[in-house]
Amino acid sequence: MRARQLLPPFALRIRPSRYWLGLLSGLLLLSAVLVLVYVADLWWLLPLQCLLGWQALRANGWWRRSPLQAIAVDGLGRMYWHYAGRALEVVPGDDCFISPFLLIVNVTAAGRRHSCLLLPDSAEAQALRQLRVYLLWFHADVATEPSAVVEHP
Repeated sequence: MRARQLLPPFALRIRPSRYWLGLLSGLLLLSAVLVLVYVADLWWLLPLQCLLGWQALRANGWWRRSPLQAIAVDGLGRMYWHYAGRALEVVPGDDCFISPFLLIVNVTAAGRRHSCLLLPDSAEAQALRQLRVYLLWFHADVATEPSAVVEHP
C-alpha cells in the first residue's frame, strides 16, 4: 500500500552566497587595516585572520571539494541533502534558525550533525520560502521518527 502524500515535494539548488563572500571579504580587509594601523605590534595575527576567513567561506561552499548541491523534501516529508554523487537522508533538528534573511539548517544523518547556512542569494526565493515553511510547520509522525522514541531506564 502506498503512503499518503503529506505535502507537495520541493527541491532547492544550493549555490555559494555572494553576500557572504562580500561580507567576509570586507570584514577581513577592515580588520587587517585596523590591526596594521592601530596595533602594529600584532601584525602576526593577519595570517590567523586569513585562515579564519577562509574557513568561514568554505563553510558556505566556497572552495570546497564536495559542497552541498541541493536540498530536497519528498511528499512524505523526508529531507535529503545531495552532495556530488551521493544523497543523505537527514532529520531536521529543533535548533534551526529561521528568519527572512538568514536560514541555518541543522540536521542529523547517521548519528552525525550537519549544518548549512543559507542567505537570500543561496537559492531561489520560492524554494527558500518553501524550506522555511517546512522547517517551521512540518513535524514528522512520532511513530515513524526514530529520534522521538522515549526510552525509559
